[in-house]
Amino acid sequence: MAGLLPKMLVVTLTTFFPLAANLAAGFAAADRDAMRLLRSLGTGRIRAFRLVRVPSALPHFFTGLRVSIIYAVVGAVFAEYAGAEKGLGIYLQALTASPAPPRTRRWRTRTSWTTRGGSRGRTGRCC
Repeated sequence: MAGLLPKMLVVTLTTFFPLAANLAAGFAAADRDAMRLLRSLGTGRIRAFRLVRVPSALPHFFTGLRVSIIYAVVGAVFAEYAGAEKGLGIYLQALTASPAPPRTRRWRTRTSWTTRGGSRGRTGRCC
């Protein structure tokens, strides 16, 4: 997997199906009586779809979008890990292949006046 296109394809495939399934459930949950009423009033199929089914599917759409956002992050990390030539995927593979994690250096900073001798030589003033 070289390049950005395969990674985008993995993210797109992982996010498409939860969103499509939730939209299908939202369209199926539309009020049938409202659809029948609009059809009896002479409304066309497209207008009835726009007036009844789309508003009833919006909560399902946003639920699917919420799930898809999480799947997109997981898919992006997986795609980067599986097909990386540089970046985070190679770094993660190097960490899992090495016997010990890299050591970090701890720096001690002297930012507080208490580490430089406390209140010696100071008056009772604050500053």
